[in-house]
Formats: sequence, structure tokens, C-alpha cells
Amino acid sequence: MPFFQPRMTPSPLNFKLTGQTVVVTGPTAGLGFETCRQLMGLECHTIILACRDISKGFRTRSTLLSDFDGVLSFTSQVTSDIPVVDILILNAGIGFVGDFRSTPDGHEVTLQTNYLSNVLLVLELLPYLQQSIKGHQPARITWLGSRSAYDSNLVRKIPPGSDIFRYLDNPTNYSTKDRYADTKLLCLAFLYSLSEHLDSQTHPWGDGDDDNAATIGAGLNNRAAAAGDKAIVLVNMVCPGLINTDFTYKYIPFWAKVLVLLLLFLVARTVRQGVWIIMHAAGIAGEESRGQFLLIKNVTT
Repeated sequence: MPFFQPRMTPSPLNFKLTGQTVVVTGPTAGLGFETCRQLMGLECHTIILACRDISKGFRTRSTLLSDFDGVLSFTSQVTSDIPVVDILILNAGIGFVGDFRSTPDGHEVTLQTNYLSNVLLVLELLPYLQQSIKGHQPARITWLGSRSAYDSNLVRKIPPGSDIFRYLDNPTNYSTKDRYADTKLLCLAFLYSLSEHLDSQTHPWGDGDDDNAATIGAGLNNRAAAAGDKAIVLVNMVCPGLINTDFTYKYIPFWAKVLVLLLLFLVARTVRQGVWIIMHAAGIAGEESRGQFLLIKNVTT
């Protein structure tokens, strides 16, 4: 993270998402809450908040993604009530959580919240994103990433031939300081893989024998072919930089919290500025951002 962050500019005044349906995860605090607030000024038709109970406010922050049943229940409700999804903004996640904790599904909580449940959510909603064609513009999936993915040494830590999820779910392999970066590396790898599948006009479930998967895949291929050379879902990831929220210090020791708060005061962007960057990735950035990781508003490969 550079000590001085580039100055950001607001979204253009003529930028609108008129008539579009947007799903936002983690909408009850921080960047997610501000994302919803800014979306309300962009003429969206529908904004869907991915959380268990909006009345619980901050307490619902990541609970939707902490178990697979919550994800499946949410996507089932969306797909039964909403005919099409135009934009999916994956904002929900957790940072440094302290000691090792498992979810009801048996996975380490950071791994499931940041990676596994987000992947499940994407795959469940992908067919509905594939049905969206608004003015020859592709549907979009924008995932909040982190440049800390580049700091992960996960590949070097896992013994050859080992199951990556079993390794990460083993408490003896847990590191508080490394786990966030490791999960963000997995997210980035999935982004590249998903975009490659979409651009080759194949479905991301592989070529298995499952009839339902084959049927869905054929339908996606037909719609993609009808849309032209490019897949009709544009997937990208964005790192908004250091933002002044409690995400970075909520679970760390008091002595470290003091240092982080000082750094945030000196360097961090406001939440509003951070969402300008998210809006750029989710609605403004063009084909150059397809399958790419945007550091601020710049594409990096």
C-alpha cells in the first residue's frame, strides 16, 4: 500500500444506471452501505441488499456469507422474485478475525466468508446475469479485491499434491496475519478463471455429466453467441485502496489499533471516495477491464 494515495474524482454527472437491477452484498456498513446510497442516485430500477435482516444494521455485516444455507436461501429468493440481474457487486468480506474459527459448514470463517460463499453466490446468480442485455452493455460482476493478494505466499506454503481447502481449514496451518491475503489471492484466481470461461463462451461448471448443468451451459452459450464475440457478462475486480473504516482494525490488538488509526488519519480515503472507485469498476470501466484487477481505476494484469 503506497503511503500517499492518488486523489480520486467523483463519478461523471452523466453516469446513470437507469432501469438496472443491482445486487450488493455487505450493504449494512462501510463501503457496502455507501455503495447502496450512491446507487440510489443513479436511477437504478431495483437495488437488492444481500443481508439476513436489514433491521439489525451493523450486526448483519457478514452473516449471510458465513454459511452456505444463507447464500442459497438468498439466491433462491432473488431468482424467484427478480427476472434478471444486471450488476452484482461483491462487497461483503471480513479482515483480521483473531483466533481460528470455523463456520457451521466446517470451513475456516475467513475462507468461507471471503471466498467460498462469494463463489457460490456468483455461480447461483450467473444465469440471471447472462439474461441481461441493456443497450448492448454486458451485465457485470464487480468484486472488491485487495492488493494484499500479491503479498500472499500461499502457493509456497501448501505441500505439493495437498488439497488447498483442507490445508486452510486445518487450525495448525492458520495464520491471522496471512489469512486475509490468502483468501484474496483465491478470489483473484477465481476471477481470472471465470472470465476465461465466460470469454470462451462456456459455462464455469466444467463438462460433467450433470444434465441440469449441461442444459444451463447450452443456454448460456447460445445467449453469449447471440450477443457477439464477447461474453455478455463482464467480470472485474477492484481494490479501492486504504479506506477509513473499522475493517482494518476491528479485531487487532489495542497497540496495533493505535498505529492503524494514525495511518488511516494520515492516508486513508473516505468511504465516499472509495465508492467512486467501485462505481467506476461496476458501471464505467469498459472492455479493457474485462477479467482484470483494477488497482484504483487502473487495469493491472
